[in-house]
Amino acid sequence: MLYLVFSTDFKLHLFNEHLLHVGWLPLNIRLITSAYFHESKSTLITAGIEGVFMFKLNLKEKYDPKQGIMLDPEGKFFNAELGPKEKL
Repeated sequence: MLYLVFSTDFKLHLFNEHLLHVGWLPLNIRLITSAYFHESKSTLITAGIEGVFMFKLNLKEKYDPKQGIMLDPEGKFFNAELGPKEKL
């Protein structure tokens, strides 16, 4: 499980199951009022004052998610990339 947090400095922070900060990604959009993550397509949809945007979130893990909870609680072998934003 992955928790997504949006900060006021336009970043997407990622936390793992143990609520440990595993990284952050820059978002080049202002004030997000709502967000939805479509897990099966790994797509992040945001809405805010600039409009509605869609991002592809590429998650790279060394372990299967169930194994990662026990084998990598700090998220050292976890990496994520944010694809280009698409205006909807």
